[in-house]
Amino acid sequence: MKRLVFSKDSNYDLRDAVDFYDSKQSGLGERFFSNLSEKIEKIKSNPLHYAIRYKEVRCAKIDNFPFMVHFIVSDDDIIIIGIIHTSRNPQLWKERK
Repeated sequence: MKRLVFSKDSNYDLRDAVDFYDSKQSGLGERFFSNLSEKIEKIKSNPLHYAIRYKEVRCAKIDNFPFMVHFIVSDDDIIIIGIIHTSRNPQLWKERK
């Protein structure tokens, strides 16, 4: 199984999203994190299942939340480059590679 690597930017994305949802409703950030964790497990088990959206970047929508996990599959790793809200400019990931 490939090693999972989170970029520094994706860690910031995660923290910001959890903080945002917690500010809206108690426990909602935890629910977001739980749904993200489930999606990450699916990505880990079959990363090539997700379509390439931008050059080598694949995307997976987080269930029940308007966020997508942007990631790259290399020979040894799955690199999470962003956890980005779907209303944001999808070109944002280009700055992160």
